[in-house]
Amino acid sequence: MKLSEGDAVIRAMLRGLSLRAAAQALGMSTATAWRRYWFVMDWTLPAHFGRSRGAFPPQRGTRACPSGRPYLPTLDAPLMVPVIERSGCLDLDVIRYPDGRRRIVWTTGAVARRMGLSRERVRQLTHSPGWPRPVGRVGSARCWDADDIDEWINEHRPELADGPIDQPHHGRPIDRPVDERTQPVGRLPSS
Repeated sequence: MKLSEGDAVIRAMLRGLSLRAAAQALGMSTATAWRRYWFVMDWTLPAHFGRSRGAFPPQRGTRACPSGRPYLPTLDAPLMVPVIERSGCLDLDVIRYPDGRRRIVWTTGAVARRMGLSRERVRQLTHSPGWPRPVGRVGSARCWDADDIDEWINEHRPELADGPIDQPHHGRPIDRPVDERTQPVGRLPSS
């Protein structure tokens, strides 16, 4: 209802009516017309910056948003706070950025299987110079971008560039839909 009323206020104002005249024409108070106008404007604002709209914002002039523009997570949250998603199969995890990009990430165990080494040896390698920086955590395990790991392997261990034959998830495309019930990096419970 707020959305349709806000849309009606905006359309009336685009026809040249003032906010007060639009409110009178629609049979609502000027304060209500102002709130509905800003409700729609706040909700659509992220789209002007190429971001998703997200949930409906709190309405201005109410207890939820007493003054100023409300905080809009899709617009005001840091741009590159990644989210790690567990796929539930083959230790394949995905890092999803707010701008929609998705990348495969591997924990130490997945890197060990990719390289055909023990987890302890991979843990030792993670402390060597030139090893890629972790992009986050899955539970308590650090994780690295799979492309960064492959690049490191190609440069430092070219004999492992093709990986073990029994490695079904190496190079596997992301074929599962994004799980919207994700949590920020470092807070995802281990499964």
